[in-house]
Amino acid sequence: MSLPCLLVVALVAASAIAKNPEISPRVPPDISAFVTPEQLKELDAGMKPYVEQARRTFPGVQARFLAGLPKGQSLFVMARLYDECGRSELAFISVTRIQGGIIEGRIWSNLPNIITSYRFRDWYAFPETQLVDWLIAHPDGTEEGNIAGKFPKAPK
Repeated sequence: MSLPCLLVVALVAASAIAKNPEISPRVPPDISAFVTPEQLKELDAGMKPYVEQARRTFPGVQARFLAGLPKGQSLFVMARLYDECGRSELAFISVTRIQGGIIEGRIWSNLPNIITSYRFRDWYAFPETQLVDWLIAHPDGTEEGNIAGKFPKAPK
């Protein structure tokens, strides 16, 4: 097979693997807020118990994902993305694979707000140790998890 044919086959295979997560139209939109570096430190400190709870409960969620979620359910995780200047932004990742301590998926947040080097649907992978939160979306618009999402709004 020639190189152009192999490239076409690879692109078709990659697009089939990168399917969209199933999300109910009733899921609330992603909301972002700009914060100063001082506010970010305050936010991180306040979110710490929520992040710890999300990390403690993730192994059970991971086992469910690896066994296969029921039709219509999708797993999202929240991760902090960084750019080359050290700026960061929290983003939801639609999980496509978890293996060897690495979570892989597509960015499923409306970026960029701060981080301009990533776009919606870009592939992203990160170690499980950097997990901020998890969420399982159900077809009826309900969700499980989103523990850090229950944290009060950004500081004023």
